[in-house]
Amino acid sequence: MDAIDQIVDRLSIFKNLYDIIRIVDPVSKKAIACEENTSCKIVETCFKFWEKESFCKNCVSMRAYREKDTSIKLEYKDDKVYITIASPVTIDDKLYIVEMLKDITTGSSILNNGLHVHNVEKFVMEMNNKIVIDELLGVYNRRHLMERLPADMNESISNNQPISIIALDVDLFSYVNQAYGFKSGDKILKELVQIVTRYTEGEKNWIARFGGDKLMIVLNKYNLQASYILAENLRQAIENIGFVCDSTLVKITVSLSVCELTGAKIDCDKLFQIIKDSMYEVKSQGRNRTIIKKL
Repeated sequence: MDAIDQIVDRLSIFKNLYDIIRIVDPVSKKAIACEENTSCKIVETCFKFWEKESFCKNCVSMRAYREKDTSIKLEYKDDKVYITIASPVTIDDKLYIVEMLKDITTGSSILNNGLHVHNVEKFVMEMNNKIVIDELLGVYNRRHLMERLPADMNESISNNQPISIIALDVDLFSYVNQAYGFKSGDKILKELVQIVTRYTEGEKNWIARFGGDKLMIVLNKYNLQASYILAENLRQAIENIGFVCDSTLVKITVSLSVCELTGAKIDCDKLFQIIKDSMYEVKSQGRNRTIIKKL
């Protein structure tokens, strides 16, 4: 009996809890699906069922995989609301993520509370976005960074394409907050993100707030040299731009660490510790500079 047969057999007493059961690899984004009361098994990308061109931003299976705990979210498809329950299951010493999908449109409290069916898709999308988007800056948050980066690294290996990451830290930002106030500090961070976005535009490039005044920039299809050039151009642009706060011109600088991840198989927690150490290194060298950190 293979893994999915064992899992379906274990969950058979809860058959009313799901319409579809899937085993998902949240890193490669592959899924084996089996509809309830059938022996049909379909191997496909996990996002194909949702009729999406790419994987979900709020990946419930990656969250379950990282946290080793059950995670739940709502999704929308073809005028139907689905609840997705993702849970880690160990079989023969191997960790699997099991997704149970249930159509809850009939009797759904979302619809019963007066939300028109045509607004449900927007509601679900906004709810899922709030989980992965930083409320202040409008870029991805740390949770999304931890969940998406492993998938991007795996995709770069599969497609034999480079991938790099840039860590950006605003120099002496605590002094900016002390001198001009937190409201002005927030304004500077928002404008800083706009600058970073302009310099890193690309179909598969994305930005995440790692915490406070720290950003992570993920550059798919960028090797180390291209990433370093981009980082230096960005650093110089920020140095030469003034930020206006209550009629006062505020100048800031940033320190950056560039790391190529092509072919790397490293845990995100270890990777970010290496990047943190590299930021301490650049600060000790005098700030307002870009360094290269090799794995």
